[in-house]
Amino acid sequence: MTTEVPGTTGSTDSSAFLRNPFDQNDAAIDRARVHFITGATGLLASEYVACVLDREPKARLRLLIRSTSAQNAAKRVDDLIGFLYPDPGDYARARPRVLALWGDITQPDLGMDERDWQQLTREVDVIVHAAALTDCSATLEESRLVNVQGTRQIIDLAHACGPGLERLLYVSSAYVAGASTGRLIPDDLDLETKTCDWYQQTKREAEALMRKIWKRIPVTIVRPSTLVGNAENGRAFVYRNAYLPLQQMYNGLRLAFPVSPRARFDAVPSDWTAKALYALINHDDARGRCFHLTAGDLAPKNREVNTAIVKAFNACAEHCKSCLLVPRLIYNSLFTAPLRKNLEQDQSLPEQLARYHAYIQFQRCFDNEGTLAVTRPLGIEQPSFAAYLPVLLRFAINDRWQQRRESLLKDNE
Repeated sequence: MTTEVPGTTGSTDSSAFLRNPFDQNDAAIDRARVHFITGATGLLASEYVACVLDREPKARLRLLIRSTSAQNAAKRVDDLIGFLYPDPGDYARARPRVLALWGDITQPDLGMDERDWQQLTREVDVIVHAAALTDCSATLEESRLVNVQGTRQIIDLAHACGPGLERLLYVSSAYVAGASTGRLIPDDLDLETKTCDWYQQTKREAEALMRKIWKRIPVTIVRPSTLVGNAENGRAFVYRNAYLPLQQMYNGLRLAFPVSPRARFDAVPSDWTAKALYALINHDDARGRCFHLTAGDLAPKNREVNTAIVKAFNACAEHCKSCLLVPRLIYNSLFTAPLRKNLEQDQSLPEQLARYHAYIQFQRCFDNEGTLAVTRPLGIEQPSFAAYLPVLLRFAINDRWQQRRESLLKDNE
């Protein structure tokens, strides 16, 4: 079930890692690695696609796409590359290097026929597993099928690749921490602390699978927090999570959240996260380790986020009403349906937003010092939320909050 796209060919040299993957003068960048990527239409993986195409001129990419047909899978990759490279010349140079693989993350051999599976295991140098079911309203069985069973299939692929595999990078989540508070480090995986939804639970289970094999296979685990768009240009191939309340505020609604003003909102832009991920893949000491891809100490408190949102809308010549941050007990007892109506808050919206409360209600910090120790020497600097938020909003507003591309984004597996 492979959709062939003409591309470059050549032998794959997996003997050395890049010294500085962001130094365009580094001779090691002239390699012809093959990167296999799942979840390529998500915020992080889509930026990783661009990162590899820009920094490895001879690299070839294999994107696993769940779709109704091989033709539709190829069309989705066409749309992704066209989005990342709107200039026709740039698109023409990038597209032939990307192959759409029509498959299913939950199936043996990823749903591919034997010939395509064998070819994939022979040629892959780097695996990036970013596909996940992020819908917090999904059942435990649905979440486990994609997030846990899908991870088992990727582990089978890594075993089949043998010693030629340079790196298997698994995209976990900072929120495997569940309801933990305080300063959280990525060294350990706490299997006992209560999780807040099935997404957190199943991502924790999948990460545990990866930790069991990382002494035998070159595994690196990364834990992003809340992902948003590109900090430099605002682009986002999908609008999820933090974009829902922003869009409702843009529509004129005043939102109320049962969270502490002192709790932190940890969000990271997709371009910084993709660069950090790429740097970790090319860092020898990242094997057998876990890293937070988070804002860390730069994560603003909820009251600071509220102020930053109002300022960002003003910078876009738009008006919005600030959010109300209300203690949970008061919220549950006083914020009845009539009061929500008076606040111009859609009575169905609290149900849609409720699943996000657990991600912004805890007073904690996701320690990212291990990540910064790798990225800072490469000049990969963390931007501040308040600085890039206006850029995200301008892009989303101009893009009409994804309405132009809604039909292309049916799933992210």
